[in-house]
Amino acid sequence: MNSILIEPLLRRTTIDAIDRVAARIADAEVAKAASVARLLRAWNDLDRHEKEHVVATMIAIGSAAVTAIVALKKRGKPLKKLRKRARKAAKRIAG
Repeated sequence: MNSILIEPLLRRTTIDAIDRVAARIADAEVAKAASVARLLRAWNDLDRHEKEHVVATMIAIGSAAVTAIVALKKRGKPLKKLRKRARKAAKRIAG
């Protein structure tokens, strides 16, 4: 299936699902102190355009992560070695 066709459906579905969960949990007395409830209240305060931007970012990050994992596995190198190399490179960059 073409990813260009799936993305609008995925965005709409994700926004609707988070809206339903946010509406249920944000009002619950028990959840008021929880960080999830704070996050969901912030989600409820966003307008539709901001929600679409957040979901588009989540989709892009998720797609990039999945693509990277698949590419790494196809190379045939164990992920452990690649993680070590990435960690060393990050330390060198950080100083």
